[in-house]
Amino acid sequence: MSISEAQKRANVRYQKKNPDVVRRIQYKSRGKNLYP
Repeated sequence: MSISEAQKRANVRYQKKNPDVVRRIQYKSRGKNLYP
């Protein structure tokens, strides 16, 4: 899916700014909703 690829690229830019967001993205990728 091109959408997921675009999100990953956007995430890379986000990771540099917000490390906390990275954790949320990683948990979502694993299918674990630790952040409501």
